[in-house]
Amino acid sequence: TPPPTAVVPPLPTPIVLEQTTPLLGPNIGYSGQLTSNDAAVYQLQLPAASDLMLVIRPQDGLDAVMQVSDAQALLVGQVDEYGVNEPEFLRLTTTEAANYTVRVSGFDGSLGNYTINLYDLDSTTTTFLLNITDSVAAGDVNSYTIDQVANQFVIVFFDPTDFDGLVEIYEPSGFLLSKDEGHTGEPETAVFIPQSDGEHLIRVFGYLGDSGSYALRVIALP
Repeated sequence: TPPPTAVVPPLPTPIVLEQTTPLLGPNIGYSGQLTSNDAAVYQLQLPAASDLMLVIRPQDGLDAVMQVSDAQALLVGQVDEYGVNEPEFLRLTTTEAANYTVRVSGFDGSLGNYTINLYDLDSTTTTFLLNITDSVAAGDVNSYTIDQVANQFVIVFFDPTDFDGLVEIYEPSGFLLSKDEGHTGEPETAVFIPQSDGEHLIRVFGYLGDSGSYALRVIALP
């Protein structure tokens, strides 16, 4: 008999948010707990011209699902790419001010604690391990190092402007921890958990020796 197929909870029908609904904002976060199948709900108010990353870090056996809907209750984003106790993240960009509703639930009925944060990728108040703009020449590889401790989740954001770029992350031992690749001009996101303390290597290069400019930002989750 095949195992049952787990189903991601559907987007709930529109609700009227109470004044007590927690308000998420740039660099404002919360700790929460799912004790039932009911989703936790947050308000999200984004200013114009925003480039933000919504991150949830589950604990205690929670496999988190995060859904974001707009003021008309239309789903604009949903993430459940990783497993139990692994972070989920969703990038949000706006051209004008907008209000959203964020719902946090457990995949397949999982429960547990979590923290949820909104990081402003363009803000000087966000603490980056690395935050640079650079370019790579045809056939070259750009290398960067970050001094990181073991067992801390790290997220790498790579935004190429005009070429098909690739990102690789290596342990101090030379072991390839993570890599991400997309298409021309597409942002890349890589998540890794250092297995040991020390300097970790990030390599950036173009697919088939392509060249171009990019932004590279690295955040360690608290």
